[in-house]
Amino acid sequence: MAFEEKSSNGTTNSTTPVEVVAAPGASTRRLIRSITVFNADTAAATITLTYDNGVTERVINKTTLAIGDQLYFDDTVVLANTSSSINIVLAGAITTNQLDWTAHYGDAT
Repeated sequence: MAFEEKSSNGTTNSTTPVEVVAAPGASTRRLIRSITVFNADTAAATITLTYDNGVTERVINKTTLAIGDQLYFDDTVVLANTSSSINIVLAGAITTNQLDWTAHYGDAT
C-alpha cells in the first residue's frame, strides 16, 4: 500500500460552499489529517465544515471565529468514494477579508 501526503489551501467565498478536500480517485482512500481556518476579517464569522457523500451533506463542525481566531479541526475523516468531499461555507457575508483555510491529507492506494 502506498501513502502520499498532500495539502490544499484557499479562501472562503462568502456564503457559497468551497471544496476544501476533493473526492479521491478510484481505488483510493483520502485520510484527512487536519483543516485550519483563520479569520482575518474585521468581524466575527460563523463557518460550517460539511462532509458531502455525493447525496447528503452532514455537518462535521460549526463554529464562530472572532477576529483573529483560528479553527483547528484534527478529527480523522476518511473519504472512501469518488463522490465524497469536505466543504466549508460561511453563514454570512464577509466585511473585508475572506477567511484563509488549509487542509492536510494523504491518499492511500
